[in-house]
Formats: sequence, C-alpha cells, structure tokens
Amino acid sequence: MFRTLFYCVVFIAFHVTSNDLLAAQADYYIGDTLELPTLGSRDADHAVIAVNSYGDVIVVNHTSVGAHSKAIEVNILVPAGPGIASGLQLFPTYLLGDPTLDIYQFGGDSCNKPDAEALSDDSFLVVWARHELSNRHPSRIEGCRISTRNSYGVLLAQPIIATKQVGEGYIIDETSTAGAAGFMPDIAPIPGSDQNAALVVFAHEQSSITRPSTTYREYDLRCIKIDWATSSSAPNLGTLATLSTDIPFDNNNSQPYFGGMILPDATIDDGNNLIVAFEEFLIKPHYGYVGDPKGTITVQRFSGSPLTLIDDIEFSGHRDFRHQRRPMVATSQSDNTNKVMLGWVEKDDSNTIIHRAHFRTFIFNQNGSGYTDMKTLPWDESFGIEDDLPAVAISGRTQFILTSRSFPNKFKLTSAYKSTQSSNRSTQITTSLNYPWRPAAALLDFANFSMSYICFEGADVHDPNQYKVHLTIQSLD
Repeated sequence: MFRTLFYCVVFIAFHVTSNDLLAAQADYYIGDTLELPTLGSRDADHAVIAVNSYGDVIVVNHTSVGAHSKAIEVNILVPAGPGIASGLQLFPTYLLGDPTLDIYQFGGDSCNKPDAEALSDDSFLVVWARHELSNRHPSRIEGCRISTRNSYGVLLAQPIIATKQVGEGYIIDETSTAGAAGFMPDIAPIPGSDQNAALVVFAHEQSSITRPSTTYREYDLRCIKIDWATSSSAPNLGTLATLSTDIPFDNNNSQPYFGGMILPDATIDDGNNLIVAFEEFLIKPHYGYVGDPKGTITVQRFSGSPLTLIDDIEFSGHRDFRHQRRPMVATSQSDNTNKVMLGWVEKDDSNTIIHRAHFRTFIFNQNGSGYTDMKTLPWDESFGIEDDLPAVAISGRTQFILTSRSFPNKFKLTSAYKSTQSSNRSTQITTSLNYPWRPAAALLDFANFSMSYICFEGADVHDPNQYKVHLTIQSLD
C-alpha cells in the first residue's frame, strides 16, 4: 500500500531527524545497479528483498564467514529526499545471525536462508535458520524486527533492530527437524488490524529412509504466528501448527538432489486466508506408488483459527517425471480481486536438460473454497531458452514475473509485467554482470506507475571468483 502523502511525509521526516542524509549525496539512484557491501569474508548469496509503503528497502542475505559457517546480514536503504530522483541512502551493513557466537557450544554454528517481509505497520520481519555444525543439536529458526520509522511515519536517524542480542535472533521454533529441507522459512504478513503480526511457514522432516537406489523422505508443513506488539521487546508466539503432513520428497541416490528439499512460499489473500505453495517428488514404491517418478507443485489455502484446509490444488509442468521446484506465490490486498500469482521452475538433476519456468494466475473465491479464471501467463518458452529461479510479485497496479535466463556465455534477468493501464510487456533488465542469478523481487505503487525492487546474485566487481548481492530498482510505466 502506497501512502498518498509519501512525498510530504518523507520530506518532513528527513527535516526532523535526518538533515545529514539530505545534505549528503545518495548512495543509489533509480535504474542503476548497486553491489551491496558484505560483512563476510567470502560469497554473499541467497538474498531476499522487502519494501514498505514509504519506499524503505531491506535486502537480507547469508554470507560465508569461514569454511563451513554462514552469517545473516542486512543492508537497509531509505529515500534520500522528497522525490524518487533524490535516490536512496544506504546504512551500514548490520549483522543479524552470527555463527561465531557458538550458541550451541559444540564448536560452531551456521546461519542461512533468510526471509524478509514488510509488516502492515511498515516495519520489517526477518527470519532465518541456525544450525549446529556437528549435528548434535536440533536446528532452530530465529527472527528479528527492523524499524526504519517511528509510529508517526517519521524516518529514524538509525534503524532499530529488535533482537535477543547482536547476532542472535529471538527463537521462533526449536522443536522441529531441519533435515534435508534445511529450514527455509517463509513469512506471510497479516494485513489489517493485526499489523504487527505474521505467519512463518517451514518444513519439518518427519522421516528419511535410505535404500540401495533411493532415499525416501517425508515432511510436515508447519506454521507459527509471530506477533510483535512493541518494537523493542521479544515477540509473542502462537501455537505451532501442522498444516500438511506426509509430504514426499524422494531422491535418486545415483544423482542425488542437493539443496533444500521443501521450500514453501506463503502469502495472505484478501479474505485473510493463508496460501502456501510447496513441492513434492514421489518415487515408487513410496506410498504404494507404481508409476514413473512424479514431481508436482501443491498450493493449499487455509482459513480460520485454528487453520483449516479449504483448497488443495496440484500443478504439473511439461513432464511429470521431472522435479517441479522452488514455487513462489504472491497476492495483493489492493488489486480489487482475490488474484493469486504462482511461479516455479521445472528442472532435473542433469545440467544438460533445459529448465523451464511456469507461471499461473487464478482467483480464489473470497467466501468459501474454490477458484476461477485459471490462466497460464504469457511467457516465451521457445526451444533452447533456459529459465531458472522464477520470482513473482503483484500490486494494486502491476503483475510482475522474473527469471534468470541462460544464453551462451551469460545469463540475463528476463522479466514480463502487465499494469492496469498497459498490455503485457517483456524486457531484459540491464546490469553490468554476465551472470545475474537467483533474483528476488518486490513492487511498490506510485500515483501513475509501479517500481520493481530486485536483488540478485552476481560476481564481485573486484573479484569475479566471489559472489556478491546486487540491487536494482526499475520504473515500470
């Protein structure tokens, strides 16, 4: 939601608390690409991005701080003046998850795979996983809240980070098993009067059984409400709930699938129902299944308290026997319809097989279960084009989809979007990097246009053998 008094509020905010920012040259200008600083000694990757209604931006990623440990860090940018042309000011990089604290006291931790979202009160929630490297202690999910403004919308001289201590977040869950899912928690902010709250969704590994040719795994999808009533104290946690159970993600031992097995993505629809998307992969004879390996994306919708399943939809790609991975789901509270956007990638263990991005939109009924108007979004899938790691975003004005597309000797960030006042458009997002990868995106509506906020991975401009996180903000007319 964009505040109509954006320019006035930002102007007042900077004059009240941040005259030093106005006097300084901005660190970033719209349309450019900015390589974000890192506190790590090696690669920085797995970045996520969130923007609030004032145009304040946070980019959160994990970064390598040793041979096996990762840390969670955040870069925060705020408008440097009363208009877009003024650019944005970058604060110093903050450490959120510090593995050197050795929380478990077994010789080393690792913090990775964060998520970040703007809450309805315009503060930000960040969550991540902390693992103990020797695997003698269960992993856990931590979180913190970042405030860039006070309750009147006035910009703070420095962000306030509500956390247990520097480098350690408040515990959100420590009773679940990360397993091969790796805990990649996702946040669904709750709109309306519950403006300090969000639901955090993640996968818990129920079982893992290895046979000569196949490893069979089953997962729970779990959810917990986190409510930050005040910005400086610990959050209130709801009861841990199981949304779905016995989710299969099997593995061929001759070509094992590495990385997180179940990577849920979650959002809240116009009726305050929780929508969750996740992947499944089934190999016979698991559950008595007798066919070829089968990969699907499942979208489920839950209503009420306690959360109750009201919709369950299964999506397949071009070939059912391939992995359907990394679903991304988005809705908007401002588009006058309960529309859902879904994107995912169809891929396999062999790098010689072309990856395909898939995109769907549909409209959930606001009163009760069911959906209408299922559509495949226009997307160039001509032979030889290889798309990976899709992202989706939707606002009151604009639908936006994005992938990293492979070309000979380079990748390109390829996007398509449609606003309420224009037809479908497709464009390559210009960056100075040859291999931009793993993009994440958010949208913000202005009076007559939308802005896309995109972070992605790419080579360090000073050392091409190292990965860094980059930011670009583009106008969508």
